[in-house]
Amino acid sequence: MGLDSHIDKNNFDSEKQLILPFNKSALIFIIIILVALTSRFYDLGSRAMSHDESLHTYYSWQLYKKGNYTHTAMMHGPFQFHLLAGTFAIFGDNDFTSRIPAVLFSVAAIAFLWKYKDYLGKTGAIITAGLFTISPYLMYYGRYVRNEALVFFLCIVSVWAVWKYLDKGENKYLYVLSTMTALHFCTKETSFIFTAQILIFLGILFLFDLVKVPWKSRKLQKALFIFLAVTFLLLIATFFLKGFKLENDVSLLPIALGSMSIEPFMIPLAASLLTLGSAVVILFIGVDIKILKRIRSFEIIILIMTLILPSLVALPISMAGWDPLDMSTQIDQVILGRTYLIPQYFLWVAAIVIPFILISIVAGLWWKKKQWAINALIFYGIFIILYTTVFTNGLGFLSGLVSSLGYWLAQQEVARGGQPWYYYLLVQIPIYEYLAAIGFSFAAIVGLKKVLKKKAYTPEFEVEERDHTLPSISGEKLAIVFMIFWALTSLYAYTIAGERMPWLTVHMTIPMLMLTGWGIGFVIEKIDWKEFREKQGFLLISLLPIILISIQRFFKSLLGGVKPFQGNSLVEIGITNNFIFSLLTLIVVIIAIFYIFKKNNWSSKLFSNTLIISFFTILSLFTARTAIIANYQNYDMATEFLVYAHSAPGVKEIMRQVEELSYELTDGLNIEVGFDNDVSWPMSWYLRNYPNQKFFGGNPTSDLRSAPLIIAGRDNYGKMEPIVSNGYYEFEYIRMWWPIEDYRDLTIPRLITYLTDPNIREGLIDIWLNRDYTNFWQALGKTNTISNWSPSDTMRLYIRKDIAAQIWEYGISSESEMEFEEIYTERMLELIPDQIFDESLSSPRGMDFAPNGD
Repeated sequence: MGLDSHIDKNNFDSEKQLILPFNKSALIFIIIILVALTSRFYDLGSRAMSHDESLHTYYSWQLYKKGNYTHTAMMHGPFQFHLLAGTFAIFGDNDFTSRIPAVLFSVAAIAFLWKYKDYLGKTGAIITAGLFTISPYLMYYGRYVRNEALVFFLCIVSVWAVWKYLDKGENKYLYVLSTMTALHFCTKETSFIFTAQILIFLGILFLFDLVKVPWKSRKLQKALFIFLAVTFLLLIATFFLKGFKLENDVSLLPIALGSMSIEPFMIPLAASLLTLGSAVVILFIGVDIKILKRIRSFEIIILIMTLILPSLVALPISMAGWDPLDMSTQIDQVILGRTYLIPQYFLWVAAIVIPFILISIVAGLWWKKKQWAINALIFYGIFIILYTTVFTNGLGFLSGLVSSLGYWLAQQEVARGGQPWYYYLLVQIPIYEYLAAIGFSFAAIVGLKKVLKKKAYTPEFEVEERDHTLPSISGEKLAIVFMIFWALTSLYAYTIAGERMPWLTVHMTIPMLMLTGWGIGFVIEKIDWKEFREKQGFLLISLLPIILISIQRFFKSLLGGVKPFQGNSLVEIGITNNFIFSLLTLIVVIIAIFYIFKKNNWSSKLFSNTLIISFFTILSLFTARTAIIANYQNYDMATEFLVYAHSAPGVKEIMRQVEELSYELTDGLNIEVGFDNDVSWPMSWYLRNYPNQKFFGGNPTSDLRSAPLIIAGRDNYGKMEPIVSNGYYEFEYIRMWWPIEDYRDLTIPRLITYLTDPNIREGLIDIWLNRDYTNFWQALGKTNTISNWSPSDTMRLYIRKDIAAQIWEYGISSESEMEFEEIYTERMLELIPDQIFDESLSSPRGMDFAPNGD
């Protein structure tokens, strides 16, 4: 029995049943959605914009105000910018409204889980929605101006569309898939990883499907799998050699081919392409084409590959020696005896882009003319409109095709953040998504048992032979296998990727929580709730949390730095009392549970299922607590690890003062504010509506003294001293901070020390449970605190003294004198020009180079 209670059919006429708009399950689901909406919208604007958020919001604001936007791969795809610009047009521009798209897409992803009832079960879909709602990562980045909330929704819908087409074979699911894929490729470069995961899974499924289709020759079938096995081994060799660095990066085979040299990994890569091509030829020879084109796994592979193939051109462009990010270089080209200066990207288009597009068109039309044309129209309609900013930037289409993957590939070498390989496995997931990790492990075991379980042979229920073009696995089993594959490959892909950042944990969390939801739902539906109530099950459940809390307090006192029965101080006596009280409570509760168990004759199956549900309920409460602390208590604190370069509260505090001063002095936002390159993000966003803002980069000059307010970062403090001299008051704040990174360079001996040293271990428990670093720092002999947090960066607000004197609440006397140290005056030299061409010219304009370089 699931969450829906049994309906007594005798209470109403079976022919004229009252159809309610929703049942008990739907009501629970609606409540979850309302909780998700509330949790995402609550206090949404309090947190200061982080560095990346301010980039996204500022350029979206430029699009909204001036219609200016050009795709730049550094800030990912254009979809988010268009969404934000539209949001600003409807709701206005501020921190709260900037996060509305993230909230809506995050909640929409949770709501869409109702469509997953056929795969996760009704109970499983509801449990998954609840887990998504309380997930620390999904909640935090569902309130954050990044692409993850959008990708969250796009992935959820894409996976559902794939499963549905495999099961139903209806074209409408392909239209949904094409739409989601297009938006994903217009959102973030994680689309390449996600699409590769879909294709690899479908490829494996396709191989299983090929076993049951009729072949023209058994030898050809064997040859196909041999060539595919060789291809797989060659690809492994490619990845190994690609990651293997030779001394001074010297190529093993420095064979010149224009500007391209053959690197070691290219040899097995080229060989794998040959063997894969041979396998494809064998496939087309050995299987009837009409049958092949109807195998659903193959159909989705063809559709996705033909749609995204042009977006992969950055790979051959890079291998040909061109820079896929360079769209400005012009080169000399001899055409019909004359030399022309043409853009380099013309060669890309002619040599690579157009051939890739033509291959896609031919392959797509070969599959299904009308069907492919509709899907291509959907995909490229979305792609072109967004990347060209509604046809105002023609080069945006080429930038979207080439630069997106090109920039992502380049960033892998940069390895921004420089996090260790175990960053997700030992840091992010254990601290925040421990429920997802434990639940995934449990559900994977249960799910694989269910998938591998053989059905008993029942000839009376045999039907005619199944259509061999249908997938080898479908429905719930398909979902289980795919979620396991999705979670494991996500963990692997983002672990080996060069750039490891906290927000990428979202991509691992989604499939882990989905499988967890299915697993918990599976257990719930196995419980006979009538028997459960009759045997005092709810009383039993009420005692289990006491056990868990007692165990936690027992081991905390036993494993902490100060042991019980070790002294007579207040602290030592308190620890001893905690130990004794926890142990006695544990004994009493265990006896009570054993009594209930024996008295009501509980079966071991019912008891184990009850224990599992109780355990995950407690774990869910801990997870919800973690999410609440991260989102509503430490939302702008570096004590949390699920952020990286994070704006500190000082940003909002400075802007509060700037706004107050501006309204006091100008009755609006017309005060002159100077700011430098060190604080430009997020200050470019926060000062967007100040018409008299003055950006001076990294070169402040004495003309800044006209500005009543100046905001400068640490890197420019020295340059600011002679400018502000004695004429300004200065106030220093933390501008940005990062989480501590003591987990770097972790070795086995160091890990053992951390786990065996009672003081360090107690400090780690405090960090995990309460984000309290006091004991950990004391154990390591550090004096770090919030006020002097390291690593961090600071900034200063300079308020001119004559301005401060006008504002009584600053406590400044109106007789304050301004003194500037004129260090420039004594060093000035007056130079008389030899010749003046035109005094009206203040700066050169419209200059260009002649063909000879003049």
